[in-house]
Amino acid sequence: MAHGNARRVIVAGGGASGLIAAVAAAEEGADVTVLEAEKTPGKKLLVTGSGRCNMANAASPKGAYFGADPSFAERVLSFCPVSEVLSFFRERGLAAADIGGYFYPRPQQAQSVLACLLSAAKRSGVRIRTSTPVVSIKKAKAGFTVEVPGYSYEADAVILAGGSPARVEGGGSCGALLDAAVSLGHGAVPMRPALVPLQLKAKSRQPWGGVRTRGRICLSCADGASASDEGELQLTDYGVSGIPAFNVSMAAGSFIENAKDFEAFIDFCPELSESDLSSFIGANEKRGVGLEESLAGLFPKKLSEVIFKASSSGGGAARLIKHFPIEIEKTLPLDKAQAASGGASTDEIEPSTMESRIVPGIYLVGEMTDAVGRCGGFNLQYAFAGGILAGRAAAKQ
Repeated sequence: MAHGNARRVIVAGGGASGLIAAVAAAEEGADVTVLEAEKTPGKKLLVTGSGRCNMANAASPKGAYFGADPSFAERVLSFCPVSEVLSFFRERGLAAADIGGYFYPRPQQAQSVLACLLSAAKRSGVRIRTSTPVVSIKKAKAGFTVEVPGYSYEADAVILAGGSPARVEGGGSCGALLDAAVSLGHGAVPMRPALVPLQLKAKSRQPWGGVRTRGRICLSCADGASASDEGELQLTDYGVSGIPAFNVSMAAGSFIENAKDFEAFIDFCPELSESDLSSFIGANEKRGVGLEESLAGLFPKKLSEVIFKASSSGGGAARLIKHFPIEIEKTLPLDKAQAASGGASTDEIEPSTMESRIVPGIYLVGEMTDAVGRCGGFNLQYAFAGGILAGRAAAKQ
């Protein structure tokens, strides 16, 4: 609970990173106010993980994050590892469940994560002001002046937790707080879609909309750059969605933006080799089972029909299954993305505290920094870790 001479900390943004930062700061004795532009806090948090909220991942963060400096998020997590994030929630009443290395709240509901943070905020004396967008942040003689419509707050420290322009069922941020950081002198990388479906060129689209199937998407450039990921694909009328598409979308967007020639294909049966598939189809043919029937035994109807139509023979079908060519026109826009790449430059952020090296007293956390993780809890894990570090540092500085 804050005291009369406590440091005044303003947290701009009431999402995952902002709320946990507010709790961490208040529990260290700071006088904390959260300013949230939306009518309710945690709107985006409620729809993460299809409403189940994948909080963290047991896997090593090495190679799981992207940005101008992919190692930045790894360094942040070295100061606040997964075990500490999970302990933070457990000590405030929320247990986590380890499901194959993916950590979810034990109740399997994102609402339980938000409820835990809001309860902890209330207990520690955090004030949450909703429908209160930050208009500007200015340096003052001592600290900062944070202006909102019709009012201004004086603060010793400001934690910027404004999210990104990416949307998940209507959540997200317009990026105004990133503009505020830039106006104070902090650098930024333009924000672009990340973790987003792929739209194929018209000639490459197939009548497979609605199919879900396991597969692997592979991208490769002539210069050696590549990206691939395996999992459940969601085939759509316009292209390809699902976690594998999300995880290669940043590479695809970069290749397209930089006008690189690249090959893209889908392996629709990653567990079998081309030789195994040829043997399966050939053995069936000897038993009087035609190619169309063999494909129907491997894939959902719409997909098997696409492969059958494009195949000239059993051998051709096996090759096509393992190497189905696609031509990616673009990634879908930011309002269809689960996250955004770009944001506040991490070269100018101290990873042990999330404090700006350019503007002391300003802390930058979560999606508004230039660090984005793969699907699987990595983004929330980074948001929570950075929020804890920033809150504690802002209260003590």
